[in-house]
Amino acid sequence: PRTMGSLGYTMQVPMEDKYLMSKHEILQEISILLGGRSAEEVEFGSITTGASNDIERATAMARRMISMYGMSDTFDMMALESNTNVYLDGRPISNVSPETQTKLDMETHAIIKQCHDVARNLLAENRELLTAAAERLLEKETLSGAELVAIIKEFKGDAFIKDEKPLDTQGRLSEGISNLGGEDQLAAPETENPSIPIDPIDPLEPTKQIEPTEQSKL
Repeated sequence: PRTMGSLGYTMQVPMEDKYLMSKHEILQEISILLGGRSAEEVEFGSITTGASNDIERATAMARRMISMYGMSDTFDMMALESNTNVYLDGRPISNVSPETQTKLDMETHAIIKQCHDVARNLLAENRELLTAAAERLLEKETLSGAELVAIIKEFKGDAFIKDEKPLDTQGRLSEGISNLGGEDQLAAPETENPSIPIDPIDPLEPTKQIEPTEQSKL
């Protein structure tokens, strides 16, 4: 949306309730956050200040992967930082030496660079799709998930949109994307054991009185 505070943003709506994120999902999230800056590089060959908040969020997420979530081969499950200071200024407290902090910074930078390369290469490989989506945004200002899916199908075909998220042999998502808000997202989820239907109560029908048994009278 065109506002004084923001030139636009992407709202990601989860298709199901999630309480945990895998390492792969966090890396994907970081790549998505770096998509705006990557699009500037691919489309214009220059960069602006527009991605400042995305960069801040991506850096914080990458740092937490190493310092709090134990997702580092170097530090394993060692807690390098803690959130005991969350009620003051929100900054985590370091539990390690300055030398280890330097290594933490280096690993954070490596994750950011890796995800930046993924986002930039993905957009470069789909340059025509990127341009088409941008032109549609200029016309409509806001695109829903279903509208974005329709644009993707024009360039990639129906088979590119997947309702499931199959993983390859290395645990990475295979080519294609999951549904981004199509009609099936609005449908009620199917359950393996549907509940037994209960007859609705008619408010106009008098309530039936249950006669007490001999045991209940006692």
